[in-house]
Amino acid sequence: MAKPEKRTIALALSSALVAFLAAEVVLRVQPWVDLDVDYAGRLSERLHHDEDRIEVERYGTCSDGSPPFRLLALGDSWMAEGTMIETIAREAADVGCTEVCNGGTVSYAPSLYLLKGRQLRERCSPDLIVVNIDATDVADEWYRYRIPQVRDRTGRLVAIPMSHDAHDLAFWNGIAAAHSGPSYVWRAVKKTYHLYVFMPKLRQVIGRGVMDYERSMSIHLATTFTPPQREQLAYFSGVLTEMTKGLGELVGEQRRVVVTYHPHFLGASRDPARNRYNDALSELLREVAAATGVTLVDCTGQVERIQGEDYGPAFQWPDDPFSHLTEAGYRAYGAFVAQTVVPIVRHMLDDGEDAGRFESPG
Repeated sequence: MAKPEKRTIALALSSALVAFLAAEVVLRVQPWVDLDVDYAGRLSERLHHDEDRIEVERYGTCSDGSPPFRLLALGDSWMAEGTMIETIAREAADVGCTEVCNGGTVSYAPSLYLLKGRQLRERCSPDLIVVNIDATDVADEWYRYRIPQVRDRTGRLVAIPMSHDAHDLAFWNGIAAAHSGPSYVWRAVKKTYHLYVFMPKLRQVIGRGVMDYERSMSIHLATTFTPPQREQLAYFSGVLTEMTKGLGELVGEQRRVVVTYHPHFLGASRDPARNRYNDALSELLREVAAATGVTLVDCTGQVERIQGEDYGPAFQWPDDPFSHLTEAGYRAYGAFVAQTVVPIVRHMLDDGEDAGRFESPG
């Protein structure tokens, strides 16, 4: 290659580099197009729905003006119903004055438990967190909350905004993606493509407001009840790990996080020869608990012990016969979990005595 040609190529490359760097500088300081890296930060701790849902109740009498032992309860409808954590708190009150902040919210899942825990930390100042995992959480995370979640540059989950509209979910997810990455030029390219190429095509296909994302997924799940696929379980394992570590940070140590799991009615009559939904979730929970150091109360295989031989009537709701417990069922579940929680409370109240690793009842 002749020297003039080499000089021309070198000049072109140098000019391109200078133009790129100039564009980077301009895009970082210009006020017209929002490419700010703090886009996710401005949504910090935003939840999917019912953000302010919390119930505070005190059990026992706090003597000498001493502060109560605070339990923060997190979960979906199983925790929101209230009987389970109330039963635990009443038994813990025999050890010391106990206050419960119940942040359980219908249709939540572990990623939202983490955000809710962060949101309630200042309000409740918990000494111990009890979080209930439900079998439906796997599908909820995969189909409902995986797509709209927003993370900052470090990968920290900061928000899961609510939208029932497939168009809005696609718009939100694309914009969040466009605001990530070190290069502002690349962000501008991604945002331009998303706004002026992808979204117009999407509107042509579905039409705004035509496709209700969550309703369509609910129909899908109702008609295709199958054990979660390997990819879903692997993703859920990551969600659980992030949740348990994050909640442990709120209370100072992992063992102050008690994770509970009660299998659905189908789990009581499963074929031992098959690897069913509840078995897979139970095994996954045990792996995550061992890796992160949280305290696990896994009731898989113990339904008859907890609910009695005639455990069937403990499950209710004609429209949802396999998912929820009766009040008596939740009370029995809470009493079983209390066998783990009460000793933790006792050790923590005994001048910080080191109790070692807390174990669930065998």
